[in-house]
Amino acid sequence: MGFLDKKKRIIDTYVTPYGRKKLSNSGLGISYVALTDLSALYLSESNSTVDSEFPGLILESKSSFKDQIFFSTFEPGSGANFGDFFVGSDGELYESDTIDIVTGSEFISAAGEIPDVSFQNLVDKKYLKNKPDERYNDFVIDKSTINFYVTNNSPIKRTDVKEINVDTAEPFFFDKFISSADQYKFLPPVIPSDQSQTTVRQLGEYTDLNQKDMKTFKDVLDTIGEAKYHDINFEETSRDSNIVLQMFSSNQANSTLQKLDTLDFGEYFDDGKFKKVIFAGKVFYDSYDYPTYVNIFTIVMEE
Repeated sequence: MGFLDKKKRIIDTYVTPYGRKKLSNSGLGISYVALTDLSALYLSESNSTVDSEFPGLILESKSSFKDQIFFSTFEPGSGANFGDFFVGSDGELYESDTIDIVTGSEFISAAGEIPDVSFQNLVDKKYLKNKPDERYNDFVIDKSTINFYVTNNSPIKRTDVKEINVDTAEPFFFDKFISSADQYKFLPPVIPSDQSQTTVRQLGEYTDLNQKDMKTFKDVLDTIGEAKYHDINFEETSRDSNIVLQMFSSNQANSTLQKLDTLDFGEYFDDGKFKKVIFAGKVFYDSYDYPTYVNIFTIVMEE
């Protein structure tokens, strides 16, 4: 804890515990910066002085569970606080004050509250922004609830249901959902083929074991197949249509609440429209501790 020097520094920054962990692994990338005046002191024009007893000292930023806007739990043994509840690293739900596990009807209620806490934390930060455009005061979608019904024959036909051992599933290195990312692309070693080093040749013969990449939007549709889907229309939105999206898996049977892993698969131009594809699913680890991804939902956002 320290104090801000009001003569030299009026903007304070704070890296959260998760940010410090990413920074230690050289994985912290800052894309956007937001400023908040939650603890600022403003003087009105009619009263340009403050009480003589006011010390004029402003505390440095400190960490709070309210800093966690995006739901996430970290390495095993840690978790995340959400007001009255604590979510363990495996998704178990506890009461913060008693550390008692939450089950039954209380779990159903709490699981519905926690995503709302994330949103409220975002609102409570009091971010500074440009003067709002009066034409974009509302955010309205045409439906607030959709249902997918799972039966013995849907969404997967009974004849297509298969059970596999996670050890036989494709790890990240070969999975078509992941292998198109720069970190997992098939990149055989090459060497210069002439002295000018303008051309290269492969160092040897290597076989690409990756699944076929999804390069076009048709490839995405072929992967989805005839899966059930719902349309959600944005009837009122902001000028930039910025969206914060989080998906959760709630399992009442074992009282766990987990955030699904989302993969930003990029944008495609198809049928005269830009379409952004996001996959949402779960990551499992095999006996060799290799991660493998299992897709559950596919989200397509289009103009």
